[in-house]
Amino acid sequence: MRYLPLLVLLAFAGCDSSAFHKKLAAADKVEIRFGTSQSDVIEKYINTTNKDTIKKLEGFLTDASTGEFNCGSDGKLILFCSRAATGEC
Repeated sequence: MRYLPLLVLLAFAGCDSSAFHKKLAAADKVEIRFGTSQSDVIEKYINTTNKDTIKKLEGFLTDASTGEFNCGSDGKLILFCSRAATGEC
């Protein structure tokens, strides 16, 4: 369970990672929401506004492809930027 956030981050890293790294570097807050793939209910979430922690998250991401994980869990990674009109990066 301790490495679940890392797995969620790796799942999001498969897309245009250079654009993602730029958005992550600009983020003022990062929130990871966990749930099940059968519902939209958020079972747990974590967030941080600590820039050192956000930079550390970026270190977990790579350009390498990963297989499709089938663990029964689902989640969202949301980046917030105070400079954006909507608040999201």
